[in-house]
Amino acid sequence: MAEPSFSPSDPSSEEQKLPNEARLGRNIAIIIVWIAIVYLAIVGFNAVIRGVFFPEEDALAQELGPLGAEECKEQALELRKELLEKASEVVRTTESATLDAFFADWDHRFKITRARCEAKPLPKQLERLRYSLGTMLDRYEQREGAYAKEILRALGEGGEHQK
Repeated sequence: MAEPSFSPSDPSSEEQKLPNEARLGRNIAIIIVWIAIVYLAIVGFNAVIRGVFFPEEDALAQELGPLGAEECKEQALELRKELLEKASEVVRTTESATLDAFFADWDHRFKITRARCEAKPLPKQLERLRYSLGTMLDRYEQREGAYAKEILRALGEGGEHQK
């Protein structure tokens, strides 16, 4: 009886040892895996390109049509007013507020308005205001909001003086 060898065998000799059905099955599996990899790469690449260069807001803005200079000004003032009112509400009340939904909606409307205002672009400061208020309100909720709640608790107030 021959002793087993611990040296690696030649891949071509292993290939010859496999039955034809096994080789065919392995080749089909390799082809399926490659098709799946190529498919996922194409779908992922397409989604990234569409999301970066052709966001849904631009398509919606084209569908709605451009705004005149006066309408753009009104929309910008309305967006500014909403930001400041929300910031005021969060600071004034002691209830924990989730701002993600508000800012997601505001960002969506801002992008549509920005795309529609071709004649007179929206001021860059409006977007800066949004992000600085968002950062400030997050920080407020984490730090100063806790102080405001603690003051009410210490004074025995449940929430009568929130507004």
